[in-house]
Amino acid sequence: MTETPHKTDQVIPIPTNKEKFFLEYLMIKKPIFNSILRQLNNGQEIPNKPPILNEMPMRVLAQLLYYNNEFKTLPDTQRSKAVFDYEIKQKIMDKLEISEDNLNAYFSQLRKIRILDGKIINPHFIVYPEDLTFEVLFKFNINEE
Repeated sequence: MTETPHKTDQVIPIPTNKEKFFLEYLMIKKPIFNSILRQLNNGQEIPNKPPILNEMPMRVLAQLLYYNNEFKTLPDTQRSKAVFDYEIKQKIMDKLEISEDNLNAYFSQLRKIRILDGKIINPHFIVYPEDLTFEVLFKFNINEE
């Protein structure tokens, strides 16, 4: 019996569109958020705050990342103003079918866990897909214990 060689790399193609990409990206990276958030808080757990994103704050963040990407050619300060402009907030509310109060509550949750700093998205969470392709590489360093 011939043994089948095991492939060491796995590529999982994910068909998507420009807007859905950001939510799918966040969903894939969700298990890593706790580690990133701990680093942002000097290795400390955030008391009384969720270490990871729940569904709706993640959807709001995905929309913010989408619009951040749409305005990527603007300088940082102008891009932040554009992303948090009332017209864009209205588009987000319409897309997610939420009220302005809900949107503001989700912004507040994102600020509490340091994904947002005022109207600035933490650079650890910003992603710019180029050339209609984006790859995430996970590298496992396996200890021989």
